Amino acid sequence: MSILSAITGHPMASLALGLGLCLAACGLILVRRVLGRCIGRATWPAVEGMILESTVVANREGRQSFRPVVRYAYAVDGICYEGSRIASGEPVDFTTYTRARRVLDAYRPGGTVTVYYDPARPGVSALQLGPARGLTSALVIAPVAAVSAVLVVVLLIGR
Repeated sequence: MSILSAITGHPMASLALGLGLCLAACGLILVRRVLGRCIGRATWPAVEGMILESTVVANREGRQSFRPVVRYAYAVDGICYEGSRIASGEPVDFTTYTRARRVLDAYRPGGTVTVYYDPARPGVSALQLGPARGLTSALVIAPVAAVSAVLVVVLLIGR
């Protein structure tokens, strides 16, 4: 008995394999999009900006955490913009106020900073370039979905 005939002869195996392959394909598409953004960010131009405000915000919902928050101004082609993104990746929360405050040591109000901006949308900016949002999720979803689909099919065929 071939694997193909075993899969097509068992409706749950076909369903599991189809669902797993769909999830794996979605994960791979997400990886491609996220990696494309990472590569694009690596080429963002930089301009000089000025820190307007830097503070730590406490989040008391659930487990207490602290997030460093910065507001900065910069200009591209004579047009002024304001930004608040420290890193181009996911915002980071800290478990202690001291660690969050340490991030802000480099961003004192009135100080100058390098601001990286998206040339296609100059209002999108960051003070540090890093991994894009969703990369970790995408890198986990695709292989887990593919392996899960194969395992379910093998288990169903073995019955």
